[in-house]
Amino acid sequence: MDALKAITAFFQDERDEEIGIIAAGEILDFFLQTIGDDVYKKAVGDVKKLLKERMDDLDIELDLLTEK
Repeated sequence: MDALKAITAFFQDERDEEIGIIAAGEILDFFLQTIGDDVYKKAVGDVKKLLKERMDDLDIELDLLTEK
């Protein structure tokens, strides 16, 4: 998993500490449990906004077709 590699690389590069995959997995699990719900809600909100914008654009295009 790329996230685990990124965590181990971060500790090596930024803290000059070597941690294993198990420790990296525990750190990842901690953050997913801590902020995962907020990240999910933000993503759903972003998708809703994008879909609304696309639907508004489609509505305008359909209106333009009926004006011809």
